[in-house]
Order: sequence, then C-alpha cells, then structure tokens
Amino acid sequence: MNAINMHDQETYEEFRILGNQVFDLNLMNVYIPSQTLEQGQLDILNILRNIPQFIDTYAYNLHNQSFTEITTLESKQVTTVGIQQISDSIRTHGLGILNTTVNCFYVYLKSKIKLFSDYLRQETIYQTLIREDKWFFEFKGQHDNKYIYERAEKLQKVIKKLGNFDDGKNYLDQFRVLLTQIGNALGLVRLIKSASLNYCSKCIEFLPSQICEEQTFANMALGALSGEATFNAGRWIYYWIRIYAQAFWSRRTFQRFTLVRRFK
Repeated sequence: MNAINMHDQETYEEFRILGNQVFDLNLMNVYIPSQTLEQGQLDILNILRNIPQFIDTYAYNLHNQSFTEITTLESKQVTTVGIQQISDSIRTHGLGILNTTVNCFYVYLKSKIKLFSDYLRQETIYQTLIREDKWFFEFKGQHDNKYIYERAEKLQKVIKKLGNFDDGKNYLDQFRVLLTQIGNALGLVRLIKSASLNYCSKCIEFLPSQICEEQTFANMALGALSGEATFNAGRWIYYWIRIYAQAFWSRRTFQRFTLVRRFK
C-alpha cells in the first residue's frame, strides 16, 4: 500500500537505498517532499490556514496529547492528530514554521481572551459577579473558604435569566465555548512543542553525547576504511561541532557569571 502513495517520501527513499545496496541499481532521487504515510492529509499548514475551524471541530485529549475530530453518528471516519503527525509536518517544512505557528496562535488567543474580557465587563455580568464576590468574602469563614454549590447553582439561574444571544446561547454557554476554544488552542501549542522536541531528538540521535579527542568522525571514517570524501566530511563535522560546543558553553558560563554578579 505504501508504494502507491505518491507523497510518501520515506518509503521511496528506502526503496532507492535498498535497490542500490542489494541490486546495485543507481536509481534517481525522486525529490518528493519529506512526508510519511502517517502524516495524513491534515498538515500543520492546513491547521494554520484555518485555526478557528480546527479548534471548533476537534477535541483535545490531555493525557495522550492528541486531537480527535468531533463527528456525528453518520460519519464513518474519525481523524486524529498526534505528536507523530505534527513531528512529520515539522520535518517536512522545517523548524522555521514554529515561529509562524506561535505568532498565529498568539493572535488567535489574544482575540479570544479579549472577547472573554468584554463579556465579563458587561454591566449585568459585572454587577452580578461583584455581588457574589462581596458575599464570598463576607461568609467565607462559615464555609471553610469555599464557594458553596447552592450559591453557584443560584448564580447559574440568575445568569440564565439575563437573556440569550442570537444563536440561542446564554452567557454561560458562551463562556463555556470561549474557555474550550482557549483550552484547545493552548493544548495545540503544547502538542506542537512536544512534536518539535520529538523531531529534534530524532535529528540528534546519531550525534555523540560527548566530544572525545581520540575518537573523532575522521578517525572512525579511517577505521571503517572509508574514502577520502568521507574522511574530509567527518573532519569538518567534528570541527564545526567543537566550534558550536565551545560557543555554547562559553555563553552559558558568561550568563551564569552575570547572574552571580547580579544577585551578589
């Protein structure tokens, strides 16, 4: 089944490598975008193009860090989005898409929080909450600093009597929708963060955990009887890793020294 998926770059690349190693076939690189079969049709770019629709039609699972499509009983398919799918999307488009993703979700969350704040500032809602706040601080000692259920149920009935919107929802229903949208957006940001960490961990799994002076990439290439091109590539990789490591640790040392001086 993977062979007939024209977007599955990973399978075609495995075919090309196996054909070269087993049958000595010099096959051309198909240059298909690096997508996998698990990635599916729901790409991270598709989510960014229409964030409100995704937030409204998918439910977030906090434990599995996945989104499940909200469907009807007549639907025969359910779409899910997890860490692996988003990680494959990041591999396809690169880490540069994360900056755009954060900006898009920031704008979306900003608009939703502003809308929620506007609802709370309406005179009817504001006066009702002020009255409940005064009651709580006056009688909190009698209820062990807890807002009792009977009072909350009474508040719910009062808010329902304030009226409905054009779509038939009252203020409480609108609050639930807004809080759910904000929670789903934050959950998707958390999912993208986990997927980016998953992608980075896969990228660095072949790098050595420590830089050893004796066992370098160049020496390992010589030990494996590789050619001159492999030896030069290993030498340059080792050279740049040392430069980045020295720059990283020198910056960390400078920051630590600055913090120590500041707090002294």
